[in-house]
Amino acid sequence: MEVVAPTLLIFEVASVLRNKVQRGILEEKDAREIIDQLSHLDIALIYTEDLLDVAWTIGSVLKPPALYDCFYVALSKFLGIPLWTADKKLYSAAKKSFPFINLL
Repeated sequence: MEVVAPTLLIFEVASVLRNKVQRGILEEKDAREIIDQLSHLDIALIYTEDLLDVAWTIGSVLKPPALYDCFYVALSKFLGIPLWTADKKLYSAAKKSFPFINLL
């Protein structure tokens, strides 16, 4: 089994870690270690212009305030594979229109 994600994953994880460091929830050295470990995970990062088009279309259906989650849905749709998420809000919003979404 291959794990795939949009390249956006790296930016989202880094942003969350920076936020936790700034709020004093996580030490800088721990955040850097997580980033180092992230770069060693066996995740294929994918981006194409087609992915942007599909994410935009999905955004028109789900109408989220930001398009980030739509890239994950778009990648699954684009590749014809299931999407597994722990995001209950995304799952609830998208399950009816995108039945390939599964909740962890």
